[in-house]
Amino acid sequence: GLLAFALGLLTFAAQPALAHHRPDHQPPRLTLEPESDVNTVGEEHCVTARLREGTGNQPIVGATIRFSVSGANSATGTGVTDNAGRAEFCYTGTKAGEDMITAHADIDRDGQIDSGEPTAMVRKTYVAGPPATVTLEPAAATNPVGQQHCVTATVQDRFGNPVSGARVVFTVTGVNPRGPTVVTTGANGQAQFCYTGQNPGPDTIRAFVDRDNDTTLDAGEPVAAPVTKTYLPRGPTTLTLSPPLDTNRTGEQHCVTATATNALGPASGVPIVFRVTGANTAGGTVTTNAQGQAQFCYTGQNVGPDLITAYADANNNNQQDATELVATATKIYTPGAPATVTLEPPVSENTVGTQHCVTAHVEDEFGNPTPGETVVFTVTGPNETGGSVRTDQNGNAVFCYTGEQSG
Repeated sequence: GLLAFALGLLTFAAQPALAHHRPDHQPPRLTLEPESDVNTVGEEHCVTARLREGTGNQPIVGATIRFSVSGANSATGTGVTDNAGRAEFCYTGTKAGEDMITAHADIDRDGQIDSGEPTAMVRKTYVAGPPATVTLEPAAATNPVGQQHCVTATVQDRFGNPVSGARVVFTVTGVNPRGPTVVTTGANGQAQFCYTGQNPGPDTIRAFVDRDNDTTLDAGEPVAAPVTKTYLPRGPTTLTLSPPLDTNRTGEQHCVTATATNALGPASGVPIVFRVTGANTAGGTVTTNAQGQAQFCYTGQNVGPDLITAYADANNNNQQDATELVATATKIYTPGAPATVTLEPPVSENTVGTQHCVTAHVEDEFGNPTPGETVVFTVTGPNETGGSVRTDQNGNAVFCYTGEQSG
C-alpha cells in the first residue's frame, strides 16, 4: 500500500513536467467550401465548414460554427462539427446579386468572434430566375399623329428580380397596327418598343414574354396587361383668338390667346404662328399647351389699329398652307400720356392792337400726337393774359390774344 501511494505521488508530480515540454499550441484552422458558386434565386445553397487542429489534419469534434450571410441576401445559422470536423449550413436566396458567407468557430461558445477563433469567407452569386411577370408603361397616352410613342416592358422573376435577356413580343392593334416586334430585355429587365402612328384614333399595345422563341403566345408565357395609345388628328379642327377686340394706350402690353381643339378635345403640341400688321408690326410662334392654348404678347408704340392673325402650323413648315386654320383679332392703340409739348412760332412781332396766335403741339413718349389734352397758356409782360385749350386730333392747341401795349 505504501508503494502504491508513493507511485501515485510520483505520477502526480510528473504531469506538470510533461505539460511543460509539449510543443507550442497552434490555433485551429477553419475552411469553407465551395469557395464560390452561382445559383438561380429560389434554389438552396449549402456550404461546408471544416475545423481542424492547428497542426496536421486532426478534426475538431463538437465545436460550434456560426454562419452569416450578407449582401443581396441575409441569413444566419449555427452548426456543430461532426466526427470529421465538418458542419453544414444551407440557405435560399431570393434576391439576385452577390452574397458573402462568413463562418466563425465559436470555440468558447460566447457568440462572439474572439482573438484566436478562426473565421472563413466564401462568395455566392444568385442570378434571376425565369420570367414570371411582365408589365407595360405608360398605361395610356395621347399624341398628335406623326409623333413617336414608346412603351417600356419590365420583366421580373417570381421574386421581383429584373430578368435580362428575355424576349418580349410587342403588337399594336387599332388604327395603326404594328408587329409582332421582338425586343430583348437589358440588364435592368426592361425592353422598349416605339412606333409612330399616322392615323388618328385609338391603338392597343400588347406584350408577352416569348419563352420558347416562337414569337407566338403559348400557355404559361407571361402576358402584360394591355395599354392604350390615342393619336389625335394632325392639327386642330377649330381655332379661336381672344379677345377679338381691345384698346390700349401706346407702351402698354397686349396679349391674345389662341385656343385650338379637335374632335378629341384640346389640341396640344400645335405650333401657332402669330403676325401683327397695321400701325405696329410683331410676330412669333407659340406651341399650344395641354389645354390647347397658346398666348402671344406684344407692345405697340404707334397709334392706330392692328390686325392680329394666328394660324395653326399643323405640318410645322413655318408657312400658312391652304388647309391650315386661321383666326384674327383687332387691337387699337391710342396715344399714351403726354410727354412733350412745343410752341410755335418761337418768336414773333405784331402791331399793337392786332391778334397773335401760338400753337402748342403735345406728344406722348413715342412721338404720337395726344388729342383731348388740356394745355394751359400764360402770357407775361406788358400784355398779361392766359387761357386753356384742349388739343385736337393732331395734338395741337391754338391760343390767341391781342396786345394793347407795346413791348
